[in-house]
Amino acid sequence: MASAARKRAVLFADLVGSTRLYDKLGDREAYVIASGCLLGIRQTVERFGGIVIKTIGDEVMATFASADAACDCAAAIVSGMRCTALGSAKSLGVHVGFAFGPVIEKKRDVFGDTVNVAAHLVSLADNQRIFTTAETAAEIGGGLCERLRFVERVTIKGRADPIDIFELTTGYETLLRFVDAPRAEDVRADSAALIVSCRGKQHVVRDPRRTLTIGRDKSNDLVLTSPSASRFHAQIEWRKQAFYLVDRSSNGTLVIDEHGRATVIHREGLRIDGSGTFGIANARSARPEEPIRFELRGVEAARKSNPGAGE
Repeated sequence: MASAARKRAVLFADLVGSTRLYDKLGDREAYVIASGCLLGIRQTVERFGGIVIKTIGDEVMATFASADAACDCAAAIVSGMRCTALGSAKSLGVHVGFAFGPVIEKKRDVFGDTVNVAAHLVSLADNQRIFTTAETAAEIGGGLCERLRFVERVTIKGRADPIDIFELTTGYETLLRFVDAPRAEDVRADSAALIVSCRGKQHVVRDPRRTLTIGRDKSNDLVLTSPSASRFHAQIEWRKQAFYLVDRSSNGTLVIDEHGRATVIHREGLRIDGSGTFGIANARSARPEEPIRFELRGVEAARKSNPGAGE
C-alpha cells in the first residue's frame, strides 16, 4: 500500500563511458571498474544521509530528506569521480540530476512527478555536470545557493508548463589542484599515521581507504560546533602518496604549520606534513576558529622503507 505523499529530494547519478570501457578493456575488467564506481556512489549517498532506492544498470537512484543533503551529495559524487579519473585512462565519468518535491513511497520505491523530473534532469546533464530545478534551488540554503546558475528553460513530457534548469557549479574542480606544503614529502600510509585531535578526542588516519570528514553536520567523523563551520567543512584523505586536508566549505580553512606559517585553503587540497593546527578561517583573526591539532607520525620510518619518495 502506498504511503501519503511527502517531500523528498530524488537524485539520479549515471555513469558515463562504460560502453567505451567495456569495448577497450573487456567485460571482466570493465565490470570491476564500473562496479567500484557504483559502490563509491552508493557509499557517498549513505554518507550524506540518503537512501539508495535502486541501481538500474549504470545509474543509482537515491532519496534524501532535504534538498541541501542531495546538493552536498551530488557535489561529492562528481568531485570524487573527477579525482578518481585524474591521470587514469581506465576511468568513468558521471552526471547527476536531482529534484525536491512530493513523492509517493511504496515498497522501498518512490513515484511521482518529482521522480520523473529528476530522471529527466540527469538525462540532460553532460558528463561531470549537476542539474536541478528552480523550485529545488529555492530550497537550498547557505553558501550552496550561491553556486547555482541558470542554464535553460525546457519542456518536460507530461508537464503543461516548462521548467527552469539550474546547474550546481560546485567549485570542486579546484580540488584537482592539490597544493604542496613547503616541507612535504611523499609517505606511505601503511607506515605513517596522521593523528587529529579536537576537544580531547583523537582520530587516527592510517588506512589509505579511510577518509576523515569534518563539519557541523552530525554525520561527520569530527563534528564542529561553530555556526561559521559548513555542514561538510573539510576532509582528510590519502592522495598521491600523501595525506591531504581538502576544504569543502563556504568560509575556507586556515592551516598553521609547526613553524607558524599560515595558509588559507578554499575548495582545494593541502598536503599535510609535520604538525600544526587547522580550523575555520576567520578574516578577523590570525588564528583558526575551533582549532584542530594534527601530527604526522612515523614519517622517518616511511621514508626509510620508501627511499625514492619525494624525489
